[in-house]
Amino acid sequence: MSPEEKKVFACGENFFCSLFASLGAATAEWKGDEAEVFEKMKAAQGAFFIFSQSAFEDLKKNFKERFADAPYIVFPLPGEENRIEREIAELVKIAVGVEI
Repeated sequence: MSPEEKKVFACGENFFCSLFASLGAATAEWKGDEAEVFEKMKAAQGAFFIFSQSAFEDLKKNFKERFADAPYIVFPLPGEENRIEREIAELVKIAVGVEI
């Protein structure tokens, strides 16, 4: 996929979506409505998916079934020890083009 075709889709709480929307990503706020979120994700087929941990915990089973080959990362909950923080930051930099 060329940089012009790269799509990023973020799903999580309002503040999480706001952050990624400001970087140009498509978003779906997680409010517990799986059908609504998956409808928006379907339109973003081929995207690089970014989830907040709390959203992914609820969506993980069906996401992995519906988007088996889709690349994704999950951001840990604030305050959780994260051994792969640098790798996640690098993936975001690659996917979104913004260093965090």
